[in-house]
Amino acid sequence: MDGESRAYYILGYGPFGDNSLKAAIKDALSKRGGDTLTNVAIDQSVTFFGAGPSLPQFNFGFSVKTKVYGTAVRYRK
Repeated sequence: MDGESRAYYILGYGPFGDNSLKAAIKDALSKRGGDTLTNVAIDQSVTFFGAGPSLPQFNFGFSVKTKVYGTAVRYRK
């Protein structure tokens, strides 16, 4: 099972969204249910949005994506 969270930064402003680990875990658990994740692996990536080939050094913004992979566990009550 996996879940992800993402935040955007545009022209130095942001974050717009939530790229936290907590939000990614919440997304994963909402897909199949469960109380927590075990055997967790975390991947975080940054993607830059530039002005194109004419101005490669100028970035309009970027996004940060946090992705989690793990096994959902439900506790007995």
